[in-house]
This record gives sequence, C-alpha cells and structure tokens, in this order.
Amino acid sequence: MIEKVQIKATHLNEIDFTPYGQKLAESDIGKIIEPEEGVFVTPGVGQLYVERGDLVFNYLTVRRCPLIVGALERHVLTSQTVVPLLGCCGLYMMAPQAKDFDGPDLDNAFAVYFDGSQGINIKKGIWHSAPLAFSEESSYLMVMRNGTFKDDLEVYDFQKNLNKVFQILI
Repeated sequence: MIEKVQIKATHLNEIDFTPYGQKLAESDIGKIIEPEEGVFVTPGVGQLYVERGDLVFNYLTVRRCPLIVGALERHVLTSQTVVPLLGCCGLYMMAPQAKDFDGPDLDNAFAVYFDGSQGINIKKGIWHSAPLAFSEESSYLMVMRNGTFKDDLEVYDFQKNLNKVFQILI
C-alpha cells in the first residue's frame, strides 16, 4: 500500500521563497518606468539563469487532476520561469536538494501556490513538481533553456522508489 503524506499549500506571499527562486510580482519591485505616456515598465522583476544555450518560451497547459504528487524534477543547467496566463493560479510542490543522496529532501518538502498576478522563477537545481491546476485548465508561459527537456531533466520518482506520494491540501 502506498503511503500518502499530506502537505498544506502556502500562498507565495506567506513564505520566504528566496532559497528556491524568485517571486515575480510587480508589487515587490516598486520601480516603474514610463517610457511613453500610458506605458509602464517594471524592470528587474526576475532574472533567468542559463548555463549554456538559448532561452525558449513555452506555452504550458495543465488540466485539473487530483492534487497528488509522486515525483519531482529538477534542472541543473537552467532556472525555470512560470508565469500564469488568463488569471489562472499556480501550485507546485518543491523540495531542496538532500544532503545525503542525489535527490530531493522530502522531509523539507512544501507546496506553494500563487495567484494570476504573480509568477515564479525556480532556481536551477531545485526539485519541483509539474504545476498542478485548480481550475479545469490552467495556462502558463514557461521560459527556460532550449533543450532542457532533452538533456537537463532529472526525475526522482518517490512513488516508485519509496512507495510514497504527497497529497497537497489547499
């Protein structure tokens, strides 16, 4: 029988996200440039890290499914930016790197959600789930290194390796 561990999701504004990446929100920067009347730019909202290669923009669509996570992934050559579109919300399970083996530290795993006015930039090397959808379908703009899915995708399947899954509670 699979062990089900419950994690209560926390809103992005209620945690210190800096060890895991950047919170992307206009309100956190405060500096706005108006290059033309009625055009407002908030510079420096986030910075994408790419070790080698080019950036690629991806359109990501996620359909609603049970909020159960059985595996985490990471990328060691790039950070990964996810910006919700059409006002959708985002939900991720994340974990730092374990100190005693090359996988996620599941004892320090957490879940975080953010609303349609925010995005996140996940640091390279941080273990994270695929986004989970609250609504029937959620859409995101995802920016990362071109080729990441081919040569920079590590997956740790704890359902298979540890007979354990995490149920995310909102």
